[in-house]
Amino acid sequence: MSLKTEINVLQEKTVISHIGLPAREVAVIRSLFSLVRSLQDGYTFVDSEKLGYADLVFVNNDDQRASEQWRGMASNNKFVAPVMVTALNGQVGAHLTLQRPLSVRKLLNVLQSVTSTASDKHAVRNHRTEMRILVVDDSFPVRKYMEHKLPELAPESVIIDFAETGEEAKERLEVQNYDMVFVDVVMPGIDGYKVCKWIKAKHPCYVVILTSRKSPFDKVRGTLSGCDDYLIKPPDDDRLRVILQTHLERQQTDVLRAGVPQ
Repeated sequence: MSLKTEINVLQEKTVISHIGLPAREVAVIRSLFSLVRSLQDGYTFVDSEKLGYADLVFVNNDDQRASEQWRGMASNNKFVAPVMVTALNGQVGAHLTLQRPLSVRKLLNVLQSVTSTASDKHAVRNHRTEMRILVVDDSFPVRKYMEHKLPELAPESVIIDFAETGEEAKERLEVQNYDMVFVDVVMPGIDGYKVCKWIKAKHPCYVVILTSRKSPFDKVRGTLSGCDDYLIKPPDDDRLRVILQTHLERQQTDVLRAGVPQ
């Protein structure tokens, strides 16, 4: 498999890796994917050398060096979810826990726990109109985070598209209408403020600046660019949920106003 093909596969699937697991436990996880073919469509398990691509990480909580490595990773990347593998009974903090010894059944239960909340919410929302969202960000972890978080937090079903640059975003917006656009500030080519100005001049949609820049000056620049909201990375779940709900309420108000005779 070429490097380009491999990267495409990693971008399309939920990537699972590990920190500090012994070889025998890694073998158990690999056997899960060889035994359960349905998992191969949505997940891929990679070695720890590709840890930077991971959406979900199994962490050896009983090993101090592995725990320290996880804390270092978590401090730099808030978008990856941990599953703590331990011989202890009960939860390890607020994280999902996988108790030793590992088995295929336990692994399936954990994966089901990871996805069940989002799946249940999708089932409840199936009858509603879908919201189409564009996420513009050159960061792979951010795109994967938004891919999983937006369906979980949105008050209605969502369709999500992605662009890595402002130029790519403009191309998408020329051929597709979006209800909401999340746009990063620092990207190759044109920056997010200019993208926001262009969107507001050309397309009537709700634009959220999503950035790590949090100075008052940057927020003023966001306001001047015409953004509807300014969100700091990593986005807080409650704040992201409020933004999605606010957009939905605006849509509903616009629909009601459109139906009132003048």
